[in-house]
Amino acid sequence: MTKAICDECKKPCEVPFRPTAGKPVYCNNCFGGKKEVGGERGGGFPRKTFGGGDYKTPARTDFGNDIKKVSGEEIKKQIEVLNGKIDRLTKVIETLTGGKSEAVAEKVEKVEKVKKTTKKASKK
Repeated sequence: MTKAICDECKKPCEVPFRPTAGKPVYCNNCFGGKKEVGGERGGGFPRKTFGGGDYKTPARTDFGNDIKKVSGEEIKKQIEVLNGKIDRLTKVIETLTGGKSEAVAEKVEKVEKVKKTTKKASKK
């Protein structure tokens, strides 16, 4: 806690941050009053605007449409890349554990099964 002087009531107070020049500091009472007075965000504190107004991002309506644009060949390439990454991760785990422990071996078997099923699915 840092000792400060409230910018509104001019009484000494403690705040949980180090005050910086140009930014107002309020005691608990004044801060609480600012919160209750305000509109939609941040109470009665001035809202910063960038570019002269409130910018709102447009709503996205194209979720999932990009899947239709990907060809089967592209999906196969992505699966091959993922399989390569899984192989590298498996090797790293094996070296870190000094060989295959039972838990690692089970995980590797599951990964291998997933690889086989994805390869079969990509062939179709």
